[in-house]
Amino acid sequence: MKRPSRAAIVRGILVALVVLPMAALWSALEPNPLVNAPLPASHAYDGQDLLRARKRGGEARAVHLTAGDIEAAVNDLMARKKLDGAIRTDMQGGCLAATVTLRLPYLAGWFLNIRLTVEDGDPLPAVTGLRVGSLPLPPKVVNAFVIHQMEKKGLLPNVPGDQGLILSAHIRDGKLELTFTGESQTAERLRALITEAAGAERIRSYHDRLANALSESNTRHFIRLGILTRALFALAAQRSGITDPAAENRAVILLLAAYVNGYDLMSGSDGDAQPLPVRSVLLQGRQDLGRHFMTSAAFALAGQRTLTDAIGLIKELNDTHSGSGFSFTDLAADRAGTVFGKRATQPQYARRIQGILAASTDDAVFMPNVGDLPERLRGAEFFERFRDVYSPQFERLTQLIDERIDRLSLYTAPDSQAITHKKASPEGLAPGAEKADGT
Repeated sequence: MKRPSRAAIVRGILVALVVLPMAALWSALEPNPLVNAPLPASHAYDGQDLLRARKRGGEARAVHLTAGDIEAAVNDLMARKKLDGAIRTDMQGGCLAATVTLRLPYLAGWFLNIRLTVEDGDPLPAVTGLRVGSLPLPPKVVNAFVIHQMEKKGLLPNVPGDQGLILSAHIRDGKLELTFTGESQTAERLRALITEAAGAERIRSYHDRLANALSESNTRHFIRLGILTRALFALAAQRSGITDPAAENRAVILLLAAYVNGYDLMSGSDGDAQPLPVRSVLLQGRQDLGRHFMTSAAFALAGQRTLTDAIGLIKELNDTHSGSGFSFTDLAADRAGTVFGKRATQPQYARRIQGILAASTDDAVFMPNVGDLPERLRGAEFFERFRDVYSPQFERLTQLIDERIDRLSLYTAPDSQAITHKKASPEGLAPGAEKADGT
């Protein structure tokens, strides 16, 4: 029998590389969704158990999540990532079953349906079934991939003697039980990740300036975010004469994001760093908005794995949603913080942003007014006024928020300062448009 030529073998491999992914995609797509779009306010996991898990003097603490908690967290994550999809979960005894539907933007009428089954095991729960459309994936491969990713992100120990963020995980009595390491281990890990991302000398310089700004404040319990940004970005402007301004701004954002979420990164580490006085950092008079803004700003920096790991750790332990319903003010702080983080680390904006923030303590420089936006919308009220996050009413309010952010001169391009914006009506809308309450 004649052996195939090298050219024939190469052609066969190239055909396989094209045909096999297309066949897999075809098997994964289905014409009907298994899960419909969620109502975002019908249930909200507020993350307060995770917050309390690190407030016990460093001791470990277990957190119990219901199927509804998992649904709320995943649906919120998909909304933040602008993914058109939803999840449905069910936990009975030691088994978790989840179904996810994603609507694909460029394949109208086709859906990506994912069916997942996880069963309790020792030492961790294990995937026993995963099907994407009609395409089954081998559980052993899936489990190996999941464990590898959790080790990379510091959730599980990846070297002998190390201790991951998660000490144990089990599915019992219809709940997912997670046991986390205490605050001292979490702070150490976070310190190492941010120091690796921004540089030890740089972080230490901003830590000392932050400590001085807090000590110089006349208030003992609260401080405005604008006061801290002025102090730190003034130092960033000075240092940027001989260093990269984007790198300086990145360090400021990471340090502030950690501080507003309750972490003093440098104090207690090896060295003589002075402790940071404890203050609640306010944005427009509210602590939750400051956390939303700075955490989202830090998330916007996640262009490398160490940054993603660090900010993911902050966010996981410091979800600032109140659990009292859907809030457009929180959404506005998230979106403004994201723009802030992106602009501050772009070369064409970095120096200019330093100069503006170093000259003002006014929060309105970087955060638009959100006092008229609706919040605390529970399920029934949200459904009555907006129906879902894809409705024209919802889109109109998110567009309003983006327009207010875009009108701030801090975020406009350096070469467009001469452009004037059309004056808005008192509600922040163009004449004849709807009010910010969505009515």
